[in-house]
Amino acid sequence: MMNSPYSYAEKMKNASYVELIRERENLLCFIREFEKTEMSGTGRSSAYVCHPRPEVQYQVYLEYLAALCSLMHKKV
Repeated sequence: MMNSPYSYAEKMKNASYVELIRERENLLCFIREFEKTEMSGTGRSSAYVCHPRPEVQYQVYLEYLAALCSLMHKKV
């Protein structure tokens, strides 16, 4: 189960700016990989099963990224 963007932001609110940068890079890594493989049509086979599905993870990670950028903006 994935956390809501609000819960994610609460978890990250006490992180240092350097930690926020690392977390942003981790999110972007997944987002870029998803876009490269899944969106280009060269993604995993339909037999591949994970929960939540990669599409859902992608959407949630985009929301996490927005929350993270907001936190970073407040820390500058």
